[in-house]
Amino acid sequence: MNGRPVSQTAAHLTDNGTGSGEEQLDLEAYQRQLVATAKLNGQDRARTGDTDAFDNVVEQVRELAATRHEFDADDVEAFDRRGVVGAAFAHLRRSGEIVVAGYGISRRPQRHGALTRRWRGAP
Repeated sequence: MNGRPVSQTAAHLTDNGTGSGEEQLDLEAYQRQLVATAKLNGQDRARTGDTDAFDNVVEQVRELAATRHEFDADDVEAFDRRGVVGAAFAHLRRSGEIVVAGYGISRRPQRHGALTRRWRGAP
């Protein structure tokens, strides 16, 4: 090509054959956009796939947030965790109801001591 990395080569103004002069996304930005879109779509499917479970988790997290103490996903009781817990936390974070307070070690045996986010109700 022209000796520049692909990400720099792709980040240029182009008319894409339309004469619009729109900026093309570089490869990394395009990948980030794809990942973000896939993540939001997955959370949306988790939320709409089992609305009762999602609403139950949201209510539990709101109660934990109201205590103003730190909590994590291990403190939430969910019969079926298939994405509903993560989707609920993401929804409440985006709405500004909870904020990240730090990180800790998961207490659930299934997680084998993996890191987990600690949350707190938004001030």
